[in-house]
Amino acid sequence: MSDLGVILLAAGLGKRMKSDLPKVLHLLGGKPLLGYPLKAAKSLKPRKIAVIVGQGADEVRRTCSEEGIEWVIQEKQLGTGHAVRCTKDLFEDFPGDLIILNGDVFLITKEMLLALLGRYRENNAVFTFFIA
Repeated sequence: MSDLGVILLAAGLGKRMKSDLPKVLHLLGGKPLLGYPLKAAKSLKPRKIAVIVGQGADEVRRTCSEEGIEWVIQEKQLGTGHAVRCTKDLFEDFPGDLIILNGDVFLITKEMLLALLGRYRENNAVFTFFIA
């Protein structure tokens, strides 16, 4: 799906985790949380995947270093909207659709994303939410 871009939000501080480890690096089933949505996103074969990182960025990059990821730094964690805005230069002239995912949605699957994208395109929607 070359007309698709994916933004993964992985800059959250994870205060509720009561840990210095970035939230997306906490393990579930022996795998970092970020690994699950990243795998689902990559399965769609998007043209671009951007992962937004903040505090602990180097550790996240080291742990989840895979080909085809463009890393975007969110210097100050000022919320989700600000995080997405940090990708403005990367996607400014992007001709396709964008999927924005939280970096800790470990239950997301390729099939769920395809269903979301199908419904979005079917309805010529401007914006679509998927709540699982």
